[in-house]
Amino acid sequence: LLGIDGNATVNIAGQNEVLSPQSGIYIKEGEAFALHNESEQTTQLLATVCPVAGRLSELSDIPLNFDNSVPQRQVARDDSKRNTMADRFYQVLIGDESGSHEITQFIGQVPLSKAAPHHHLYEEAIVVLSGTGILWTEHKRAPVARGDIIFLPAKQQHSLQCTAQDGLLLAGHIYPSGSPAINY
Repeated sequence: LLGIDGNATVNIAGQNEVLSPQSGIYIKEGEAFALHNESEQTTQLLATVCPVAGRLSELSDIPLNFDNSVPQRQVARDDSKRNTMADRFYQVLIGDESGSHEITQFIGQVPLSKAAPHHHLYEEAIVVLSGTGILWTEHKRAPVARGDIIFLPAKQQHSLQCTAQDGLLLAGHIYPSGSPAINY
């Protein structure tokens, strides 16, 4: 899960975590979870479900099967932990270090610039958290802004251009799991 706006408590198989903006929470395959909005403010979040995780179903009771082998489930944006990639930055929130070997979730920051055309060997879904830009592919271009979701199939040639003076803030999800810095 990725927090976009507002705060919520996420009960994962009996363990509570707080989901805040620009933070991620990892729920392992087979664990049940419940969301509780603790305030009157609307909470926006994005759930990314791995294809091998099966389907989501409604439960009347949450089974207490929390996997203690991965106790730390919530990771928040922390600029001191960001990685540099050319003139851009990213921080992995959920990935191998947090126990997710299927999906990597990250926060990325793009300055006023245009990336060189490239592709990845993984599928990528990007949520624009703030700013404006243009997504370029081989044959199309499309404006992007806060709230837009971009899906890039594996090997899709693309380039993301930031047109906002304050930059673009993005949340990315890649499958299968890996480094957001690897491109071709």
